[in-house]
Amino acid sequence: MDVMFYEAFQEEVAALKLFLPKDVDAGFTEKTIQESEDRDPPAGLISIRTQSVIPVEWSTKMSGVLTRSTGYDHIVAYREKIKAPVLAGYLPRYCSRAVAEHVVLMMMSLLRRFKEQISHFGAFNRNGITGEECFGKNLLVVGVGHIGGQVADIGKGLRMNVRGVDIAHKNIELEYTS
Repeated sequence: MDVMFYEAFQEEVAALKLFLPKDVDAGFTEKTIQESEDRDPPAGLISIRTQSVIPVEWSTKMSGVLTRSTGYDHIVAYREKIKAPVLAGYLPRYCSRAVAEHVVLMMMSLLRRFKEQISHFGAFNRNGITGEECFGKNLLVVGVGHIGGQVADIGKGLRMNVRGVDIAHKNIELEYTS
């Protein structure tokens, strides 16, 4: 096998199979490495998300690891633990917009009192569930990287008052504060 994809969801497997070259022998599982109980890497290249813990003893048995995530702290920690130069990669812009949209969705569910709305649904009690509009509200984005920048962009689209906090002021269209 050429590559093993751990933590692969059904939709992701379908997309990977569509885009992988036909001559690449790939394996897929929705399990993490530890859930799979694999004693050795089933392929030279391992691809994970953020929940798999790569066994230290795999370091000499694989050619590389790719994390299908924006974050890569878990890969840095692994490389420091094994003290060896395993080839590693990550996807710096992987799903940044989707994650940002999810963040805003959670914000909106709080603003609109979604939990209260659900609890009142059965009795059709409409008291105390109105919530608030986001227009004109203040949105502080702490960490204006790939995901935070997208959150700021969505907030601006919703006509919120958006400010950012970050060490690096890379987004020229955003007002920063400290």
